[in-house]
Amino acid sequence: MKAKIAISAAVVVGIIILFLGFFHIIVDNFGIIAKEHFTFSMTFIRLSDLIAQYNSQSFGERSKSDVLFDHLIKQLENKKMIVTSPNQDNSEYKPENENSRQRANSKAIASEFPSFLTAIYTLETSYREQHGTFTSNFDSLDGFGGGLISHSKFFSYFVNNATESTFTAQAAVLKPFGQVTVEDYATVNQDGQRIATNNLFQYVPSWEGYDPSAPQK
Repeated sequence: MKAKIAISAAVVVGIIILFLGFFHIIVDNFGIIAKEHFTFSMTFIRLSDLIAQYNSQSFGERSKSDVLFDHLIKQLENKKMIVTSPNQDNSEYKPENENSRQRANSKAIASEFPSFLTAIYTLETSYREQHGTFTSNFDSLDGFGGGLISHSKFFSYFVNNATESTFTAQAAVLKPFGQVTVEDYATVNQDGQRIATNNLFQYVPSWEGYDPSAPQK
């Protein structure tokens, strides 16, 4: 009896191992994508993380072939789960005609700035506790070198008015996406006050408030 249980358990474990080795599991979309080859890399993934990684790649990084990553991106495009180019399926794409798939892609892109601005806020606070002032130099913030944000494809990050008692970190849009234009931005200050223009806010409603004075398209 014990031998049968042991054999059954071994079979179940073997099936699980094979499944994890042959498939990507998309945890935020309950999707399953076959891997290009057997591997335990990139088994559990989030679409938002994957799109952020894709968008942050430099030209040089994209020119280097990553068979597993490239295969996954292609499969997700084929299944209409992501769009790597707004014009991929519609050469006359316009923000006001954004469909549900394009909007999901825009939300994934917009999800980048809250993470970065929150990280800047946290590290600025720690920096002031140690040095008695805020800083505009990202390289001075432990664990947040300027190189990390220089690869962002859609946002430019910087700190304004860094003094002993104040700072404002801003994410400015570099490249339009969805209904977002280059005039849109989001900020956080030393008090944790968060602002985003309405075009950005609609994609990330958890980022409280928007700036009604900012031009809207």
